[in-house]
Amino acid sequence: MEKNLSWQCPYCGHHQVLSEGGNLQIYDEIDSCVKTSEHEDIGFRVVSIACLNKQCKKLSLTILLSEVQHYAESTLKSEPIKVWKLLPDSIAKPQPDYIPTPIRKDYEEACKIANLSPNASAVLARRCLQSMIRDFCDIKEKTLHKEIEKLKTSVEEHKIPGVTEESIQAIDSIKKMGNIGAHMEKPTGILIDIEPEEATLLIQLIETLFKDWYVAKHKRQQSLNKIKEATMQKEQKRNSGTQRKNIEASH
Repeated sequence: MEKNLSWQCPYCGHHQVLSEGGNLQIYDEIDSCVKTSEHEDIGFRVVSIACLNKQCKKLSLTILLSEVQHYAESTLKSEPIKVWKLLPDSIAKPQPDYIPTPIRKDYEEACKIANLSPNASAVLARRCLQSMIRDFCDIKEKTLHKEIEKLKTSVEEHKIPGVTEESIQAIDSIKKMGNIGAHMEKPTGILIDIEPEEATLLIQLIETLFKDWYVAKHKRQQSLNKIKEATMQKEQKRNSGTQRKNIEASH
């Protein structure tokens, strides 16, 4: 692993630089595995990272299983056979409290099982998406398909701030992948599995929609509130000055 990499803590979201021997420790063990397995000569690497944020300081722990390559010195190949993320046990990123709890819960569960059950993760991502359309866009229909069609019309008419054509493309992808994870293909009756990488991509699309919809709206509201507050203070000063002049004039 390269030294001095930029890293974001999966617990608190704090950005920091990894320094081997500091907040990053890497341990390789190449002599502890049975050498007669299908992979022949294999070993494992333990990567531990401590968050530098004093309010967090949590540990991230990953184990990688790799083949051993023999040169002047035996080392592990950079491409692992298998990766286990032990801590944290989910790829979920911290999300703000102003995103409704049920939506964050579906997102967190989809993240937690993305590798264990990509099909179920895709279905949860789809459910998360539908909840977002109903909450953020205030669109409620009998099916997700009808809700998306109504959303497309609203976007074309510029009725929902923050929802773009790119958002619609992401929504279509999440919906289709969620449907594949939940149902057999018609008319063949074949169940097509979602790959872990595909489930992760769906989760990343959900995270993008979080930023484009909820976070962007929250920032707009904060900016608007600051403008309103500043305007109110100016008006109060102006009214105070007018009252003072009126009092002076009356004397």
